Amino acid sequence: MKLYSIYGAGQMGLAAIDLLKNKGILISEVIDTNASLLPPYIEGIPVISPDMIEEEKRINNTIIICVAVCSYLEIEKILKSKGFLKIISCHKLIQEIYCNKVLTNLWGFPKDKVGKIEQGLKVVRDFLYDDYSKSQFDCANFFFNNQYDFPEFMAYAPKEKYYPTEICEVLTENEVILDTFSLDRVYLEKYKTKIGKFAHYYLFGGTEKCQENDGITESSIELSKHCGEITIERIGIMRPYTKSGLVKIQVDTIDSQMKGKKFTFLRCYSMSPCKAILEGGIKSIKKNRPVIAVNIGHYLEDFVAIPLLLMTELKEYKWIYRQHGYYGNDSILYGLPNERKVNCIKITGV
Repeated sequence: MKLYSIYGAGQMGLAAIDLLKNKGILISEVIDTNASLLPPYIEGIPVISPDMIEEEKRINNTIIICVAVCSYLEIEKILKSKGFLKIISCHKLIQEIYCNKVLTNLWGFPKDKVGKIEQGLKVVRDFLYDDYSKSQFDCANFFFNNQYDFPEFMAYAPKEKYYPTEICEVLTENEVILDTFSLDRVYLEKYKTKIGKFAHYYLFGGTEKCQENDGITESSIELSKHCGEITIERIGIMRPYTKSGLVKIQVDTIDSQMKGKKFTFLRCYSMSPCKAILEGGIKSIKKNRPVIAVNIGHYLEDFVAIPLLLMTELKEYKWIYRQHGYYGNDSILYGLPNERKVNCIKITGV
């Protein structure tokens, strides 16, 4: 029987524990360099510093790297120097185990479609505004081909997801924000921290059916290209989406929900494909011409099709791409309309 250890006690590690348990795979320990600062057990599994692992496990256990804030190769090198012999990325292992499922945050370029995908990738790359965007886009392509030996300068990951320097220099305290997925209001609070005030904040996919308070309109409806109730399976390497099963959700389009309303900044995120959200709101987006920050890394169709859709439909925009983690799921495409004085922005890559 294979023996497994998780390396990394963060959100990715916790999600990996769930996904592996679903398949009857048991984890003998969670390894973390900050083990002394963590609880002694997570999900009943002991938390241990890598220096405390006995030699037998260094040889026999398969170590699953579940860390997105550092380079995979960097962690692999450190573990090998400590005598660990069997090492695999979390993404690659989960892909193998769930080979018949479409999982968010977990995908690669299928071999039978590589030619068509590469053609689309080249078109997208050529549209990107700055050389740093192009190198980061290349970095993501390496990852989605299950290659980790990309140059270190390409792998640098700006930390401020959705709010890098280039976006913060454009946004003001008078924005009307359309946020397509609440995620416990994490990015609403981040906007307050990075920018300050806003004129209004429309928040979808929240916990409240419909409420308005303190300049915030929140709805539990999720945005899509469909209207009504739909049934989907939503599973991926992020809690609480680690359990297999069908769920029913109420959806509507941006064009319907935002009819007669303006918005100047669109943060587009979902645990379903974001392409459907944009397709259901393209009329409103073309009319309002917002600054755009859209996650294109959760699904294969998003990574290729969203840039092609937006670059075709929206003229006089500058498109930049930032890889905010060492794994592809933090892939954000930013659209900056020329009338927002984009030309004066210095592309910094931070």
